[in-house]
Amino acid sequence: RVGTCHPLRARFSFLEASECGKRREMKLPKLQHEVPRDWKVIEDDFLLVYVCIGGLVRRTNDGAFHVLVVRKSISRYKLIK
Repeated sequence: RVGTCHPLRARFSFLEASECGKRREMKLPKLQHEVPRDWKVIEDDFLLVYVCIGGLVRRTNDGAFHVLVVRKSISRYKLIK
């Protein structure tokens, strides 16, 4: 069916781009380790998480990702619009 979305309960952890610029070298934590305290964490029901490298302003080798997160709470009208 068109317009049928199945949400997934998940936790999304990230470090904002403004925080990344303050660090000379950043290493990602291992999956079995705790998320660092300065990272943001969103736990919700998600319909879509879209990630791309680079963009209009940033270069592809700067380590930044552009992330689009669509939560379950969005209406079908807004999602299609």
